[in-house]
Amino acid sequence: MSKNCFRQNLLPLTTLIVIFSSGLFFYSLPQILYYGYSAILIAILLISSRKIQFNNTILFILLICILSIIFNYIPSEFSVWQRFCIFVTMITPISSLIYSPQITLFRCILFKLFLQLIGFIIILSFIGYISQLNIFYHAKTHTFRGLMIYCMVLGPYAGIATLYFITKALQSNRRVFYFLAVGACLICLLSGSRGALVALIGSSIYLIAILCKKNSKRFYKIILGLTIIVVLSSPFLEPYIKNIEQKQLNNIEAGGTFASRSDLFIDRINEFVNAPILGSGFASVNQSIAIHTSVSTDGKVEPGSSWLFILSSLGVFAFIAFIKLIIIQIYKIFKLSTPTSHNLMLIGSCMVLFTIHMLIEGYILSAGSFLFWGGWLTIGMVQKDAINIIKNGQYSIL
Repeated sequence: MSKNCFRQNLLPLTTLIVIFSSGLFFYSLPQILYYGYSAILIAILLISSRKIQFNNTILFILLICILSIIFNYIPSEFSVWQRFCIFVTMITPISSLIYSPQITLFRCILFKLFLQLIGFIIILSFIGYISQLNIFYHAKTHTFRGLMIYCMVLGPYAGIATLYFITKALQSNRRVFYFLAVGACLICLLSGSRGALVALIGSSIYLIAILCKKNSKRFYKIILGLTIIVVLSSPFLEPYIKNIEQKQLNNIEAGGTFASRSDLFIDRINEFVNAPILGSGFASVNQSIAIHTSVSTDGKVEPGSSWLFILSSLGVFAFIAFIKLIIIQIYKIFKLSTPTSHNLMLIGSCMVLFTIHMLIEGYILSAGSFLFWGGWLTIGMVQKDAINIIKNGQYSIL
């Protein structure tokens, strides 16, 4: 590695070392260091940058956040201004809120190293499952979590690793990456996360759709072939899907397939109906309306859905802004991509995975979550500054 390359990678590597402390079960940093590092990172990026610009869509979202705080009565337990400041601090280096040639390159390098490290961790988790070591299982629930802090974090990142290995295989024509993709997909199944599995399927279809542009017959052949492979391998898959089956049975016994989420969804919709313009307030709930939503003593909330939480806590205008920030960009990447533009294919499919997964997990406003960080980094990668660098061949994440 050249000195220039080492310098370029040093700051992203340091960032990953800090950020992964929120996602790995064996490694944790005090929150003050975790958030403090992000503040220092912003200062470093600003000092090293020229021609700084702002993402107007994210600025608009932040304005809505501020208005939702000012014009709502939010109980002190939510510490809403403190949470908002932490939220801004955490998204600023990775979301394209601010960008310059230097910051965009930093974000691209960070995303590339992030994918590589996630892939490595997921494969180590697969080896851990094969070896049946107790450390790879949660001490209290005895569920498989690999190297991640929770199985619900393991699932979506196993999906991201699957997409990474598939795209790497397509780009390099090396079959070993297909085997790694299968291992990562099995870890996604082992996590027991139905949302992660559905998100992986949806993002894989998006990837295949780009791969088969202007060749619909090939698209249907690949889908049919994969379906046949899954059906024929179902006896082999049985040990890997037992966690999903058990969770499904538990939910049916509790009242339905989505029993664990439906009450929370109803709460979010009721809050939105009550306050459609500015919502109930940034990252908070109206406890007089949200009767099914539990709030901890320190104001932590399980909203049930990121998309519905945006709608209920920030209102319709923020929701529309997020659609522009994410959904429109996914569409643009699809239009720009060709069957050989593997970088764009990977970025777009990763964003699709998070977009679908956020339907049933509420981490988009939770700055301390590892999924929050990965989701916002991916949002940053589908913005125009990063897309232009990738599209023009100035940087490759593969």
